[in-house]
Amino acid sequence: MRKFTDPVERALAQIDAPLPPKNLLTRCLETIPEEGDWERIQDTMPYILAVDDEPNIVRLIQVNLERKGYEVGTASNGAKALAMIKQRRPELLISDVMMPEMDGFALLAALRRDPEYADLPIIMLTAKAQEQDVVTGYSWGADMYLTKPFNPQELLLFVQRILNFKDEGDNKVYRL
Repeated sequence: MRKFTDPVERALAQIDAPLPPKNLLTRCLETIPEEGDWERIQDTMPYILAVDDEPNIVRLIQVNLERKGYEVGTASNGAKALAMIKQRRPELLISDVMMPEMDGFALLAALRRDPEYADLPIIMLTAKAQEQDVVTGYSWGADMYLTKPFNPQELLLFVQRILNFKDEGDNKVYRL
């Protein structure tokens, strides 16, 4: 019987499975992070903050974003979100409008007034679907405005588009 020094080869031999080509096996083993690398890897994942007072909506957003590899923080109102943003700046903010303590429009206005956060990309995700609400969101600086009920796939496309945007002078050009 052949002796295997590689633990993966040894495991495959025990179940009598054919060995993959050596270069494939080597590539797979090289992609497994070593101890201590997880913090470095986590630091490279885009951090997104989701803000909504409805726990089921926050969880839906969180699960869908995490499945795509994003790191997600959550807050239940604008005041908590503002405090979290000052602790750690997200690459993107997704916010409801109707929330207690500080609503999404107030959060949007506060961030756009602060030079440190004025360029933070913001998606408004809300049940406020009247034309005037949408106009208010965009006029106050929302990058995108998505109404509830929403399709999680559409939200993921918006997120991807915003995080991959290319700044061409004074114009934001969103790319997929």
